[in-house]
Amino acid sequence: MGSEVIVEFQRNSTNWANVVGEIVKIERKIFPKHESLARSFDEELRKKNSGLLYTEVNGEVAGYVMYSWPSSLCASITKLAVKENYRRQGHGEALLKAVIEKCKKRKVQRIYTLIP
Repeated sequence: MGSEVIVEFQRNSTNWANVVGEIVKIERKIFPKHESLARSFDEELRKKNSGLLYTEVNGEVAGYVMYSWPSSLCASITKLAVKENYRRQGHGEALLKAVIEKCKKRKVQRIYTLIP
């Protein structure tokens, strides 16, 4: 799997523009006909109780997961995408496990997936 790191996206990080650019490229390739994250990325992440985790392999963004938790009753996983050349290597599973752990820490009782 290479040297994988799961990172929580922070808008104020020094490399956020690069990370956003990489995620938008993944989004456009995987979801070309759907509502693109490219248009709604900032809007989604500015919402209260929403987050994004991404996996980085050898310095390259390999995939991401977007989620929200409107209350402690439930959370939603709204997007999950992994670059084609990183698929079937456990990156999607690692992202899902990381989101589940984040939700557990917030005492979320149920997690729903809204992945297209």
